[in-house]
Amino acid sequence: MPKPVAIAFTIVLLLYGAVSMLRPLPGGTAAIAVGLALLICTSKRFARTVGRLRLHVPRLNTAMAWLENRAGQRLGDALRRAHPPLG
Repeated sequence: MPKPVAIAFTIVLLLYGAVSMLRPLPGGTAAIAVGLALLICTSKRFARTVGRLRLHVPRLNTAMAWLENRAGQRLGDALRRAHPPLG
């Protein structure tokens, strides 16, 4: 999948996930997890940005760790690429 198409698809997934979180039907968390994993795998810059945000925003780090543990192995591995930098 070409990078611009992947990024556009990811943005749609993230928006769908955000809207779905407001509705009583499940699926918002899964859409956000897939969207974040796709963006992290597609863009090194985004992965570094998420890593820095996780370092400075403990609540985001907790939420990402929760997603990593519950997303399954392949999706969890993709989310783990954005761990906060050490040191």
